[in-house]
Amino acid sequence: MLMSPYVPMLFQGEEWAAGSPFQYFTDHPEPELGEAVKNGRQHEFSAFGWKPDDVPDPQDSDTFARSKLDWNELNDEVHQSMLNWYKSLIELRHGIPEITAGDLTNSTVEVDESRQWLLYSRGPLMLLANFSEYSQSIECDRFKSARLALSSEPGIEQNDQLLKLPPCSVAVLINHAN
Repeated sequence: MLMSPYVPMLFQGEEWAAGSPFQYFTDHPEPELGEAVKNGRQHEFSAFGWKPDDVPDPQDSDTFARSKLDWNELNDEVHQSMLNWYKSLIELRHGIPEITAGDLTNSTVEVDESRQWLLYSRGPLMLLANFSEYSQSIECDRFKSARLALSSEPGIEQNDQLLKLPPCSVAVLINHAN
């Protein structure tokens, strides 16, 4: 999302992988309106197979309390690491004007569903995501003139036209040939 030209929409602690859910909550003073919203939510979620009792009541103060961010999570290494990843992506976004340019004519997406990887290219940017649970090597002649700018995990190896990614990882490369 941060490597696309669109306005990134980070929401409710997403940038640090907040543990608190964001549940829809309301504080309507009119009991009829509060009940109508609750019933509407239950009806809406029934289409997804939810039981009415499993849908958080928007008027319940506990729904609001569960949705509050726990700012102490930022002291945890896992949450701090995610926040640093987002900061690095934002910094990269600011440093490469082609990322935010609206022209999508130079964008390509390659997907290998069986191996579970995706390669997104836009201008000098290349983003390679390994969604599988195992390490894998992906070959692409465009890697030859690219340098690894960011990686979500340690252990990403780059050799000439080959990029080896750990399981469930992302590599962001900058192609100097563009």
